[in-house]
Amino acid sequence: MIAGSDLALLAAIISVGFIVESMVGFGSAMISLSLAGLFWPVQRIIPLQVLIGIPVSAYLAIRYRREIAVHSLTRVYLPLALPGLALGILIAGVIPPLALDRLFGALVLVFAALQLVRMAQATSEALPLSPLPRSLALLGAGVMHGLYAVGGPLMVLVASREGFDKGTFRATLSALWLLLGAILAVRFGIAGRYSVSDLGIAALLLIPVALATRFGDWLHTRVSERPFRLVSMGLLILVAGKLSFSRGTP
Repeated sequence: MIAGSDLALLAAIISVGFIVESMVGFGSAMISLSLAGLFWPVQRIIPLQVLIGIPVSAYLAIRYRREIAVHSLTRVYLPLALPGLALGILIAGVIPPLALDRLFGALVLVFAALQLVRMAQATSEALPLSPLPRSLALLGAGVMHGLYAVGGPLMVLVASREGFDKGTFRATLSALWLLLGAILAVRFGIAGRYSVSDLGIAALLLIPVALATRFGDWLHTRVSERPFRLVSMGLLILVAGKLSFSRGTP
């Protein structure tokens, strides 16, 4: 799947994503897939990203389990995200891979631009979403996760308005990604999308990813999230623009 000479590049890309993930609770797949999409088709990287993400989400969810908003996770998020996940998996089976890659780039571009606008205008804490928009966002997050393993943008839209502190926000989303990622990994395994080579690559990447996760965890309590998010969103806009207008497989 990935040539040996490209492994260092992929390790660096995925590590950047997991630094962000362990710091704020989301963003690893969106950042990793956006950057990796410059070199490989997004649909080739998704199964590997999901496989590597499971131990990272497990680490964060277990270590900070006391901070998980269990009621929100089990009574609000999962009942809507799970049907959305199933729908996303079905949709992914009928849309051509190149179209999926371009759509991914367009969605990331829109999300990153909206996040930058929101951060520039934010002067007070946003109110929770009303039931219908929240339900649609959670369902959409599941669909996005089924398509690309990137339900984060819409989940952030909901969770960031729930009044969570940043620890609860991170722990709750990590638990959600663990559950959804495990389902996706089983689905990819049944579909034969994991080769022996893929498993070997995933095992090798766990070393730099573990270091990246520890570094992001260290940053979580020591660095303001705002400049980190500004840089991340700016990077995503540049990369997503390239993906949106890609003419074919790299």
